[in-house]
Amino acid sequence: MRKLRVALLSVAWMGAAFLLLIGCVTVLALIPNTQSAVSETAEGEAISGKERSWWARPSTLELADTSKTKGDVREQQLEARLRQLAEGSPQPCRVEQSGGVTVVKVGESIVVTVLPEDLPEYAPRLQEEARKKLERETGQAWSKRIEETLDDLRLRATSAYAYGVWIVFVLMGALGFCLHRLISLWGRFFLDSPMWTVKASLWSVLGFIAFQMMPGGESIGYILERGVADPLFSFLFASMFGAALERIGRYGLRRYFITLAQTNRYRNQPRAHARLIIMRHALKFGLRLVTGILVFLLFLWNLDINLSALVTGAGLLGASITFVCQDIIRDFLAGLNILMEDEFVLGDQIEGAGVTGKVERFTLRSTHLRCSDGSLMGLPNQELRKVRNFTKDWSQVDFRLAVCKDQPLAEVLAALQEELSGLARDCATDLLSEPELLGAEELGPCVVLRATIRTNPGRQWTVKRELNRRVKERFERDEISLA
Repeated sequence: MRKLRVALLSVAWMGAAFLLLIGCVTVLALIPNTQSAVSETAEGEAISGKERSWWARPSTLELADTSKTKGDVREQQLEARLRQLAEGSPQPCRVEQSGGVTVVKVGESIVVTVLPEDLPEYAPRLQEEARKKLERETGQAWSKRIEETLDDLRLRATSAYAYGVWIVFVLMGALGFCLHRLISLWGRFFLDSPMWTVKASLWSVLGFIAFQMMPGGESIGYILERGVADPLFSFLFASMFGAALERIGRYGLRRYFITLAQTNRYRNQPRAHARLIIMRHALKFGLRLVTGILVFLLFLWNLDINLSALVTGAGLLGASITFVCQDIIRDFLAGLNILMEDEFVLGDQIEGAGVTGKVERFTLRSTHLRCSDGSLMGLPNQELRKVRNFTKDWSQVDFRLAVCKDQPLAEVLAALQEELSGLARDCATDLLSEPELLGAEELGPCVVLRATIRTNPGRQWTVKRELNRRVKERFERDEISLA
């Protein structure tokens, strides 16, 4: 029933989004958009006669830095000149070369000058005539883009464009809402995730498009593109790439460990299976760490940041981080040593750093023990220098019993042996071998008798309590006095 509901809602949201998208494209196609020859609209507003699609909006020129002026400042000055020219009547745009300088003019006004910094790197090696030809070709390319920009600015000043754009804004908002709901539906059903990254990407793209289309919003769109959109899209792209990479890696690890757990080496081996779980958690942490580093480097690479200079400065930064985080690094190294040496696994009863408890959680950073009083103790791994494991491979009951020295030793040993034999019969599933009675361990004011019983891991305390009960009842019947 839930799958049917998700399918029906998906079809509904996708259908609505498709219709809204068609509506946006239709309205944008109907907006009068021009490139050349000026004509008059019904409102008497001047626009070009040659129609141009809405997606063909020209991009701004990318001007190079000079010794006196940065490229961004040159681009802003060019944009201001074009805005002034767009308010007047249309004039032809041409390229002129005089006095060794190539300029682009609109009418009689110089709009931009082709400087040596704007040419390719090989330009200084060209001869004079070839270099002038290259400057003229660059100026002609700029002239064409300037004409397109002027046509676009004149178009944006028309009321037809403003009406059409506001209709598109409403349709885009409805489209974003439908896609937002569709992403939420699929995220909850397929991935059990709110999909905030994808939602943020969706609204960022729609908002960026809206500012680019808004009448008079070119400056805001330019600022958003350079200062917000580029870093944001780079971060979102790197985040989605990292999330996809981590999900693929986690799926691969899960499949690998499932297959490994079914092999003869780990099948029906609880301890080996518990160790696989710890290794899987450790590798998942390593995967997240590596993915985070790759996402950070990819983000910097998308922003055109020089990674070689970053790596050069990373030496001092790494030394500082190592000094500040030396305790954390030691914990990680100790955690790796515990994992490689197989000192304990989840469920083991251990003693370390003066704390005794059952291992409930293990990471490369710390180990969490559940103590006998129910409290949970977290210990940094570097503090577990000496670990006493009570449940690895097998366990043993070291049974010691003190009796009065005036008791007949032979009778006492015989009674104790009978109880050990009865214990072996009744608790055979907990024992790995027959109990061994060692005899009198110590002499003095009392006689200390000793026996050892090898048990399955973790069963030594249950076996010892059962033996204590049997011995007490037997000695009470035989009137054997304990010291």
